[in-house]
Amino acid sequence: MAEADARNIAGLPMTAGNDEIKELAFALMEEIRDLCFATSEDDKPAVRIIDLMDIRGDSIYFLTARGKHFYKQLMKNTEVAISGMNKDYISVRVRGSAKQADYITDACIGCGQCQEVCPEDAIEEGSPYWINESRCLECGMCSEICPEDAVVYRR
Repeated sequence: MAEADARNIAGLPMTAGNDEIKELAFALMEEIRDLCFATSEDDKPAVRIIDLMDIRGDSIYFLTARGKHFYKQLMKNTEVAISGMNKDYISVRVRGSAKQADYITDACIGCGQCQEVCPEDAIEEGSPYWINESRCLECGMCSEICPEDAVVYRR
């Protein structure tokens, strides 16, 4: 009698833990880049293709404009499902809650202190300065140093 095969899914053993599964899922999502985002409005599903901007820690970053219907759906119901398939037909899907990223308000006086303390060079000069969300670690150093409390955290 032959021994049973060690079954695996996308290269992971069946005994893989959550951290290993998440690591592979995020790697697949970074490879795919253009992912299907599903939301709902009034109990009706809506799906669209959104470009993945970045993945850091447990967070997936993407952009949408405030005037788009997608943005309005996210503000009303933050629950999303994200899926995609790579060229080798390996699919990935995750679920979670969307939240708005940090931003700098018009109270910004352009002193540049936030830009100087940012460990990821995520703050760009402008009027007001702005946070490049694809690089931001959400460490809060910019908020702590801002003399005008112009950095807003949306949680």
